[in-house]
Amino acid sequence: MSSGARKLLDDAYALEEADRAIVSAELSEGVEDPDEVRNAWVKVAVERLERHERGEAGQTQSLDEVEAALRDSIKER
Repeated sequence: MSSGARKLLDDAYALEEADRAIVSAELSEGVEDPDEVRNAWVKVAVERLERHERGEAGQTQSLDEVEAALRDSIKER
């Protein structure tokens, strides 16, 4: 990913959830080939896995921890 794309993505993640959803939907409309989207997601997943395997992923959580956090956040609503 280019540095410009990384900055754009970081800025998008800083948006409120509703705005992120709008940006996501708008960007999805601009992609004509579903295989292109799938391939891009596979590339991101592989890159993240490789960073994790090299110990560069930072702090990670187990599935149990993620599920517990999700349950807690749902209860708070």
